[in-house]
Order: sequence, then structure tokens, then C-alpha cells
Amino acid sequence: WYQRRVRDTQQNIFTHTIHTLTRSHPYILPPSHIDISLVKQWYQRRVRDTQQNIFTHTIHTLTRSHPYILPPSHIDISLVKQWYQRRVRGEKARERITIKAKTKKMRTAILLVLLACVGSVFSHSWTACVDYTGSTSNYDANACRGYARNWFAQIQYAGPTFGADTGYNYQATESAPCKNTKFNPVSSAYNSQYPAASYKAGQKVTLAWPSKNHVAATCTNQWIPDTELDIFMVGPNLASDPTLSGFRKTLVANLSGHVNGQMDFKGFQNCPNFCANMDKALCTGSFTVPNVAPGNYTFMWYWIFNAGSDPYTSCWDVTIS
Repeated sequence: WYQRRVRDTQQNIFTHTIHTLTRSHPYILPPSHIDISLVKQWYQRRVRDTQQNIFTHTIHTLTRSHPYILPPSHIDISLVKQWYQRRVRGEKARERITIKAKTKKMRTAILLVLLACVGSVFSHSWTACVDYTGSTSNYDANACRGYARNWFAQIQYAGPTFGADTGYNYQATESAPCKNTKFNPVSSAYNSQYPAASYKAGQKVTLAWPSKNHVAATCTNQWIPDTELDIFMVGPNLASDPTLSGFRKTLVANLSGHVNGQMDFKGFQNCPNFCANMDKALCTGSFTVPNVAPGNYTFMWYWIFNAGSDPYTSCWDVTIS
């Protein structure tokens, strides 16, 4: 092993010398115009010096546990073997500890990435009822007095089950803020079974939406995000919907409140019975109807799950008296 080390070192010196002679590298090495016999002498001195350095490092290692592993041949072989075995055992132990630490960090990182990916790819929800008067623990369909726009047409795909995926979830864009544009007449987006809501100025209104697995709780983890939840309003008596920016000019209520990393059941995550049904648990939020002139208004439920992502929106038409 020692002889191989010496050969490798000599080869490195030779390679470095050639590089210097041909490229005039600024190291203190003989330039190309020096006689080759002088180069040979210099090279031999370099080899001797390097061997001496190896010997010095080895003595330092054996006496002071320096990290080099360079035992010269003239040292007692039994001492070298003992030292080398201790070094190998120590390196392997450190390697095992390092691998365990890296593995733990990698597993944690992978878990966080997976959680983030699950949130980014599969997050979705919508308002299932826009005037809810029932229990906030479990959804009561008989306690809903108003629905989102075109709800009656959407639920035909999966029936009236609360939280069932029917494709009603929608991520808004600037030019298309609502899943369904405003109907003309407005009444054509509703029917007798799933009517439009009617509010009174100053009334407290409760909205209901399904959790869809997006709540920080003991049955999930504390890192479920919830960036923003707002209620916006436009009107009165507009013939069509404005842009997303137009909706956001009139904030009715900010229902945010969740703190990332906590299991606080606030904001979108106001779902007290979540762990009983993580996909379809009832979540609610309340706001007070502004004191505005009577007429027909359009409201928007605006939820951002991951920061920087497009908002999920639900729109509904309301007669305010």
C-alpha cells in the first residue's frame, strides 16, 4: 500500500512538472529552457522531499491521531496494523453515523416534499352552501337556504352528498373569476330545490364547504397550509361578472386565521369534526352582510391553499334587502 502511495505521488509530481514546463505555471518549478539534467536533479529532490513529508505526516498521525493514513515501511508493522485497524474502524463508525444522519434528513425532506406535492396537486374545495343555519359539527342539508351558482346542474354527476367530487372546484384566472359566468336571467342558474340566497343588510351569514383533507390535525400533520380565505362582493345589478381584480375591490370579510405549523382549526380549516371524515368533514365561516342599497349582488368565496397558487373560487348571486 505504501509503495503504491509513493508511485502515485511520483506520478503526480511528474505530471505537475510537465504541466509547469509546458505552461509556465507560476509555481517554483524549472522552466523549459533549463537543461534536462537539472530537471532530473530537481525532480529527484522533489521525490525525496515528498517522501519525507509522507514520513512526517505518518509520525504525526501515529502520535497525535492526525487524519492522514500514510504509514511508512520502516515503522514497526504491528504498530502500523493496529493504528490502521483503529483508523478503519473509526472511519466506518463515522460513516455509519453520517449515513444515518443523512438518511434521517433525507427522509424528513422527502416527507415535506411529498406533503407539499400532495397539497399542490390535490388541493381543492368549494362552497356547498351559502346560507347555512345548521350544526357546525356535521352538515345538515335541510339547513341550507341558498346555493352557489349553477349548483343544481353540477350535483347531477355525483348526487347531493356533501363533499362529493363533482368537478365544481375551480381555480380562477383574471379574465374568468367564476366557474360559471353570470346567467341572464340570473334565476336560470338556480331552481326551487337549490335556490339562490336572499340576505338582509346586517345579517350574519354562515358558509359551508368540505374539508377535502386540507386540515392540520392529529389525523394528518401540522404542516397543512392555508394561505388566504376572503369573501368579496360586486354589484348591485351588474349584467356580467367583472374580472378577478374587479371582485377583489370590495372585501366583505377576511376569514383567514390559520397559523402554519399549528393545529388551530382556523380559517379554511375551521372544521371541528375533521378527523371523523377527512375528505367530507363540514367546515364553516361566517360574515356580516354589508349595509348596502337593495339589489342583486354577486359574492365570491376566494381561497388560496399554497402561497403563490391560483385561488379556488365559488360565486353566487344574492338578493339583498
